[in-house]
Amino acid sequence: MSTLLRGPGSLALLGEAARSTNRPARGGADSWFAQLEEIWPDGGGHKRIEQPLTRHAARKGFRMTIAQEDEQLIGFAYGHVGSPGEWWHDSIEAAMTLAQRQTWLAPGHFELLELHLRPDCRRRGIGSALHDAVLEELTSQTVVASIRTNNTAALGLAGSKGYQVVLSDFRFARGDAPYCILGLARRSSKGGVTKPRRRL
Repeated sequence: MSTLLRGPGSLALLGEAARSTNRPARGGADSWFAQLEEIWPDGGGHKRIEQPLTRHAARKGFRMTIAQEDEQLIGFAYGHVGSPGEWWHDSIEAAMTLAQRQTWLAPGHFELLELHLRPDCRRRGIGSALHDAVLEELTSQTVVASIRTNNTAALGLAGSKGYQVVLSDFRFARGDAPYCILGLARRSSKGGVTKPRRRL
């Protein structure tokens, strides 16, 4: 079962989210962060996760979807509306052409920052459901995301959703792993679905 949480108060709701299953998760917010740590790539401990997540949750248009099973968190996705002056936004903007910036980083664009599943819960359609739920009723015309170039499963999911390659072999810092920067054109200004130009 997945639950869509929105707004700056989403983190406070993490401990309450399990109530939708009529059986709250034991341990409240601390328990949720412990479960996030099991899913979050590269781990890094409670603070390594809590600090960026709390910072992102305070940003405009933040929304988070969680998937849970038997009182346990098995996956999550979140993002927010991007703005100049934010590290992720400014990093990819610097590598884009003017045309790319105008297309993908126009005011109101949504940045899908994280989508992760517990390894034993993959290949069950949960990642696809998380993706669709976190974008549900979103008014942003475009969505941008970054995926490591060696993450074939995530790239496959993105391709099935219609994401286009905006930047390939992008590195956030010298020595970092290479990423693909992807864009999803959701709707045209006339309200019709925009056809992708270059899919994965």
